[in-house]
Amino acid sequence: MRICHVITGLTTGGAETMLARLVAAGRPLGMDATVISLMDGGTVGPRIEALGVTVHGLGLRPSRPSIRALGRLRRILRAQRPDIVQGWMYHGNLAASLGGSRAPVLWNVRQSLDGLAQEKRGTAAAIRLSAWLSTRPARIIYNSGVSARQHEAVGFSADRRVILPNGFEGDAFRPDPAARAALRDRLGLSADTPLVGMVARLHPMKGHGTFLAAAGALRASGAPERKAIRFVVVGRGVEPQAPELAEPIRAHGLEGAVHLLGERSDVASILPALDVLCCPSSWGEGFPNAVGEAMACGVPCVVTDVGDASLLLGPAGETVPPCDPSALADAIARLLAAPAETRAAMGAAGRARILEEFSLATVAERYRRLYAEVLG
Repeated sequence: MRICHVITGLTTGGAETMLARLVAAGRPLGMDATVISLMDGGTVGPRIEALGVTVHGLGLRPSRPSIRALGRLRRILRAQRPDIVQGWMYHGNLAASLGGSRAPVLWNVRQSLDGLAQEKRGTAAAIRLSAWLSTRPARIIYNSGVSARQHEAVGFSADRRVILPNGFEGDAFRPDPAARAALRDRLGLSADTPLVGMVARLHPMKGHGTFLAAAGALRASGAPERKAIRFVVVGRGVEPQAPELAEPIRAHGLEGAVHLLGERSDVASILPALDVLCCPSSWGEGFPNAVGEAMACGVPCVVTDVGDASLLLGPAGETVPPCDPSALADAIARLLAAPAETRAAMGAAGRARILEEFSLATVAERYRRLYAEVLG
């Protein structure tokens, strides 16, 4: 099958990462891919090209539609003659439907939707237009059941719904005692220093403020063992000079206790070093990659009840309400206070859950079956 993927952009993010993984896992299953980014190749494009897959960048700039880019999209699709056109994210979905291909078009919605008021004006407009056009795609793929229900509440066609979760690479993400020692050595920490992490791009929906407030509450409790906790934050935009981080770090007395590592390509060597991974998203999360990756590494997690994060986590950690630093701090404290054997068992259960239910191979095969079904 010739699959042409049309995605909004290829900067590092959950949807972009899942696309790269699907392209790689789909090749042995007979899915030959081409990728079209409405913007440019970003940071993920080179990873896809390294697989021998062609990546086209249309050069669009945010909030600046272009008839010329649409014309180029149509020419690429006409030349590729795909069997399936797979959109990714709101703007990529709309572009896939406007690309003029005679092949069946599928959409892929990658976030939950608590309300249009939280979205940028252009994104909210794209969501409204998508709802109006949602009977056109052959299927609408959601990576979360919560996301499907929320989008259908604002007018997306329920008849087109398919739920396909993210898939995770159990070989790349796995427990690694050497990685634990290496990160602590790099950060100048002792081997037994408790380390709590967060992996997410800098964006209001991701809850960095909640995470830092919880970190401050833990260290302000007065307990010596809590003052020893250190925190690691990884992701695009996570830099010491970012005011969204620098100000709360100062306000919560976290100077020297938080390590901001920025965007990293070696997350698989960072996650196994953590004692607890947090996903403190305030809204918009669908099926968080960082949680699945941490679980594959045997790391217990604390997640907020946003999207399908709790469904993914299962018994491998704790779920708390969003935007509640006290609840987040209490959950982290409970996991760190548990005996090491208890945390190890929880981590092992999480890894087993990923391998059994959410492996990349399983999810890629579900995509292949869906495409075969659509093609009859």
